[in-house]
Amino acid sequence: MKVITRYCSYCSSEEGLERPIGNYKVELRKLEDQGKTMLACQTCYINKKTELQKAYEMDSVMKQKLIDRLKNAFFS
Repeated sequence: MKVITRYCSYCSSEEGLERPIGNYKVELRKLEDQGKTMLACQTCYINKKTELQKAYEMDSVMKQKLIDRLKNAFFS
């Protein structure tokens, strides 16, 4: 039986071993990032999820500003 070693897609920490920074046992979780399913350790999961949420919110604000400008241009 072949054992598959999995790593964090962001910091390359190996699942099941202690993370070099933080000294905790690495447990990987799936995370959707730019349409791909990535594996992330606890720290990278929190950091990347926060970063993705901010990018989503910023994208939503930019879209709303564009919609408002188009409404003003066509309905003024």
